[in-house]
Amino acid sequence: MIKSIILIKINDLYIINMNIILFKSSVLSLYIHMIALTYYENVTDKYLLFVIYSGLFGSIVNHYFTNEYIKYTDRILMNIGFHYDFYILFINSELLHLGLLITCVILYVSTKIIKSTIPHMLSHLVLIVVHIRLISLFSTNII
Repeated sequence: MIKSIILIKINDLYIINMNIILFKSSVLSLYIHMIALTYYENVTDKYLLFVIYSGLFGSIVNHYFTNEYIKYTDRILMNIGFHYDFYILFINSELLHLGLLITCVILYVSTKIIKSTIPHMLSHLVLIVVHIRLISLFSTNII
């Protein structure tokens, strides 16, 4: 199975340097988040929605068009998202989901250590669970 594709490099920017597994995982995450937002209507925390969607789009772009600028922009978005998610989970005493959020970070770091995309992909999937809980906390009704 092809894990990545490197094509053209112009002025130190990769036009396409796709990590197919992580790209598909990011797109799947976006799709599942959209389903959750259809199920949980009227999410009152608009900042949460902004953080989730900016992180998802940043992840999709990073795993499709990879260069240093996009990679660090994605890391900044993930850092902002982590802190916002952590704050909401902490003030709502959501200890299980707080643990899952920390597990996402551990999975991401382990990806760098063991040189495998599997833990990174798993962090995408675990984060879906965390975000569905956050969305449900701020939803006024379920259809």
